[in-house]
Amino acid sequence: MNIPALLLKAVCLEVERDNEKELPFYERGIKVDHTLIEAALCSLNSSPTKTLPQNCRNDIIERTPDGLDRRIKEKLGSDLRTANIISDLLAGAGIVEVIQVKNPETGRSVKGTRLLEQWCWESEAEGAEGPGKKAAEDISDQIISWRRDLHRIPEKGFDLKLTSEYLKKQLENLGTPYKPCAGSDLVGFIEGDLPGPVIGLRADMDGVAIKEETGLPFASETGFAVADSNRAEVTVDFIGSFPATVNDDMACFLEQVPGAYFFLGSKHPEYGDEYPHHNSRFDIDEAVLWKGTAVLTRAAFDFGF
Repeated sequence: MNIPALLLKAVCLEVERDNEKELPFYERGIKVDHTLIEAALCSLNSSPTKTLPQNCRNDIIERTPDGLDRRIKEKLGSDLRTANIISDLLAGAGIVEVIQVKNPETGRSVKGTRLLEQWCWESEAEGAEGPGKKAAEDISDQIISWRRDLHRIPEKGFDLKLTSEYLKKQLENLGTPYKPCAGSDLVGFIEGDLPGPVIGLRADMDGVAIKEETGLPFASETGFAVADSNRAEVTVDFIGSFPATVNDDMACFLEQVPGAYFFLGSKHPEYGDEYPHHNSRFDIDEAVLWKGTAVLTRAAFDFGF
């Protein structure tokens, strides 16, 4: 069971802060590094109760019942007492709680380690497509509603007053702080309780100077047309507060930072969505919007470091 890379990095930062030194370091003769921390976290998270006993009485693994000490030794080949040390370090950093539990094999009361809820994660089997899928499905109707509202008010170039005011209102409703910049542009901020890297998100907001001829009940009311995927992009990426894909600037961005570009297909000929970008009848299949949200959210969990 692999731990999300960003989560592991956050845990390591907490351990370093609590001990006032960088990994790796030695504690009571045991080397503490990213690999040991990962082994402990994965062992605890794989337990149904997120809790494991520590049963070490000797260094003979065959005589040691199942627990955190045995699982870490099986993963790393380390000393059985390693579990006791990493348990104390993780507890000091606020990652786990040290408790008393009963060993199911012996009935004895022994030291136990419980992974705190905020540091648990779903496995691939539990989470299917992973973090963000259920949340994206749950707000699918809201995502479509945002997209249709924006579809009604496309604007051209940098004069995007209607769009900007709509986005401000939605961000305020979500409790997301923002700052206006460069005319109609907005920069939103989402901050967690833990220190760590920052992910920059981007979305286009402008429309095209042609008359829309889709006949949709939420067609443009401004004389301009959407005629491309920008309204869907700003819906998923900006209001929904998920990482954004980029278009023509991507090659320039990749010269400075690691990244990736992918397309999420939204063409559905059976529904009449068969016209290309910048066509007066262009539209998208709204059924894919939540999927884009889920994919981008998963990308933040897996690659946001």
